[in-house]
Amino acid sequence: MNIQRVYKSKEDFTNKVKSVDPTSLISYNLQNMSLEITIISSSQNQLFIKLSEFVNYDDSPQLLAHDSFFIILNEIKAINSGEKFIRPLLKLFNENLIAIVLMPEEHYYTTDRNLIDEIEKDFYWDDIYESGNSKTYVIFHSAEYLV
Repeated sequence: MNIQRVYKSKEDFTNKVKSVDPTSLISYNLQNMSLEITIISSSQNQLFIKLSEFVNYDDSPQLLAHDSFFIILNEIKAINSGEKFIRPLLKLFNENLIAIVLMPEEHYYTTDRNLIDEIEKDFYWDDIYESGNSKTYVIFHSAEYLV
């Protein structure tokens, strides 16, 4: 489970975030197949991230990778200069062999463009995926794992 792998790497992620801003406080909330991460610095730069497991339903179009390479980025919000914390998150994804990030399509269009631009530095926009549960996702592929 990707959420478990990411959560088990929280000490490493905390160190990566602290290398960007040593005053940062990071909180983790793990529930079922979902993980919320909140980062707040002393200068009030903030990043909120909500991740969940990808479940490939039987009636979903099949993607060309095993489910273990996916994670869903349900929500991401930055306050002030919180986007500076995105790089450690993307490094964490790559280190945990998460090659594909799915973002709900409706969230993609409402997310601050600066955040999307930061994500697209390491994870390239690919296509729209419609799952069997009638949700549509934007697909981002890790530049590190592209063949």
